[in-house]
Amino acid sequence: MHLATSGGFSTLVGRSFAQHAGVPFFPFVEALEAAIAAAPTELLSVVTERFAELGHISPELVAATPKLAEGEGQLRVFRATTGFLAALAMHKPLLMVLEDLHWADSASLALLLYLGRQLQTMPILVVGTYRDIDVGRDHPLESVMRELTRERVVDEVVLQGVPAAATGQIIASRLGLEEQPAELASLIHSRSEGNPFFTEELLKALVDQGVLGRPDEPLVPEPVASIDIPRSVRSVISHRVARLPSETQATLRLASVLGHEFRLDALLAATERTEEAVLEDLSAAVTAQLVTARGGLDDRFGFVHALIQQTLYEEIPYPQRRALHRRVGEALEMSRQRPDSRRSGAWPRRRSIGSLRSAPETGFATLRADG
Repeated sequence: MHLATSGGFSTLVGRSFAQHAGVPFFPFVEALEAAIAAAPTELLSVVTERFAELGHISPELVAATPKLAEGEGQLRVFRATTGFLAALAMHKPLLMVLEDLHWADSASLALLLYLGRQLQTMPILVVGTYRDIDVGRDHPLESVMRELTRERVVDEVVLQGVPAAATGQIIASRLGLEEQPAELASLIHSRSEGNPFFTEELLKALVDQGVLGRPDEPLVPEPVASIDIPRSVRSVISHRVARLPSETQATLRLASVLGHEFRLDALLAATERTEEAVLEDLSAAVTAQLVTARGGLDDRFGFVHALIQQTLYEEIPYPQRRALHRRVGEALEMSRQRPDSRRSGAWPRRRSIGSLRSAPETGFATLRADG
């Protein structure tokens, strides 16, 4: 946003929320209200005359909203919205950011598709963000993305965890420091694994719990390494885990006892479930982007973030945790006593898991005009 503004763009932002997923055009209301507020006087003077159908998105956008005949309403609203944004962009190139499109209503997604098809002739850049774990094959946004990709008007960028240097920049910015705190950045990056949200929440927890003193005081690594997971981070992780079947959650809790990274054969030895069921659990966890398939001769898996493993582990009631440790210990002891166990058949026979792959955590689509 800062780069766009400094480059001479006008910027608009619209947000979607789970609580308003059924409200028509919800993310566009915020963006268009900001557009009206920023529009030059000569454009505002003709809004009611030329783009009156904007009132069907929000009555506050125009002085008088025309009645529309059945069957023609949506198309006229789409044309008015696109025309108004195009007219606004003639005064200044326009950047419109639509956040969390996985929660957008169907009318907003239809308008996004219509707008995306017109962008090749307009100085407009539309950036949409969404969580791909919430956009399955049957999600309406998936079909919009497919159509825009087919027409070659969309670039999709997958967001990965940021490098340690970027983590340092986030920390320096939040603490108001001129230089990056290298030691603190390294410790937080090792726990957040480059997730900006986790980085900010861990930093906030350090401040709230008094672990961080003045910027010029030396950092004590131990408290940072053992800091409790912030409630906000725990809530996000728990919400993602809770979407899975209870049996899959139980398998993941058992895997969390094995550690951040674990072997499939060790998990199979420690569980009472069948190999087929465990593989289905892991496949579901990979799809939910909680676990990644690391591969290798011993079929290793790993939690996407160390904080996911830690959250799962800490949510196990103590008596059950003790029982799981005993079960895992017995399984690992068996593996040490029988080094040729896989050849002798002591370990359960394993299927190929080459088809299990992890997906990136976050994606966003950029709808752009060529050139």
